[in-house]
Amino acid sequence: IVPSTVSNQKDVLYAVQEVDEKPAGGAQSINFRHALSQIEFEAQNQNKNIYVEITGVQVVNVRDKGTFSFSVSTDGNIEKHDLTSTEDPTTGTWTSLKNSTSSETEAAEKYSVSFDAVKLSQKGYIDSDSYTATQADASSLTTKDVTGEWNANTMYLLPQKIESWVPTTNAKPAAGKGSYFLVKAKIWNVPAGDGKRADTSASGDVVLWDNTKSGGEEQFIAIPIPTITWKPGKRYVYTFIFTPDGNGGYNPDPSGSDPEPVLTPITLSVTVDDFVKGEDKDVDMTTKP
Repeated sequence: IVPSTVSNQKDVLYAVQEVDEKPAGGAQSINFRHALSQIEFEAQNQNKNIYVEITGVQVVNVRDKGTFSFSVSTDGNIEKHDLTSTEDPTTGTWTSLKNSTSSETEAAEKYSVSFDAVKLSQKGYIDSDSYTATQADASSLTTKDVTGEWNANTMYLLPQKIESWVPTTNAKPAAGKGSYFLVKAKIWNVPAGDGKRADTSASGDVVLWDNTKSGGEEQFIAIPIPTITWKPGKRYVYTFIFTPDGNGGYNPDPSGSDPEPVLTPITLSVTVDDFVKGEDKDVDMTTKP
C-alpha cells in the first residue's frame, strides 16, 4: 500500500539475479530497478496580465494497492526512458490494482502536498509590444534541488493506467469518473500588464481566483490528468501552464451541476524521463566469518 502521506512514501527498489556458482572474488554485481512511478510538478505563467501563487497540489482518484510480480531477471540496465521507447521485457509488473480504504464506488485515494507559496510572475517580456510567452520560466513545485531525486513533496505512486476525468460528460469530479489534479492557487489580475506585483497590496490588482472561500474553506482548481499509463521506474513531471488562451482548469464545486472553467485558462504538459542515475557500485554478497 502506498502511504497516503507523501512525505512517508519511499522509492522501492528490487533486483533479481540468478547465480549458478560463486563469482570470482566472492562479489556479485546486481542491477536494481524501480518498482514505482515518480510524480513531480512544475508551474509556468505565460500570461503577462496575471500574477499567480500556488501553495498545494493534489492527485485524486488513483489506486494505492496492488500485487507486484518480479521479473525473471533484472540483468542489464535500461538506458533510456521516454514515451516512445521499447520497454525491457524483464521489467516487473503490477496487477490487481485497487483502493485499499473504500469500495470501488467510493472515492479512490487522494495524495496531497502543501508548500510555501511558489510565485509565478510572467517573465520573458521587455514591453507589451515584444512580449514572448514561450520565454516564461517554469518553477518547480516539488523540489528546489533540481539535481536531486528525493524530496518530501515528490510522489512515489503505483504504476497504473490513468483514465482522465472528462468535465463535459462527468460534471463534478466523482469516484470512478477519472483522475484529476487539484491545484491550490490564488490568481490576480495585474492591470500594469507586466505579470508581476510590486508587493502584496499593489494598487489596482484584482483577485480573479482565491484559494479560500468566503467562509475560510480551501478552494482548488480541478485539472484533468491526461490519459496515460504510468510505468515503473519513470519520472512524470507535470507542468501547469497559465496562458492567455488555453483551457483545462475548472471549479470542482460549482453552484450548478456542471464544472465551471476558472477565469484564467490553464493548460497542462507532461515530460517523462528515468529516475536520476546513481553510482554504479558492486555489492559484496560474501558471508564474512
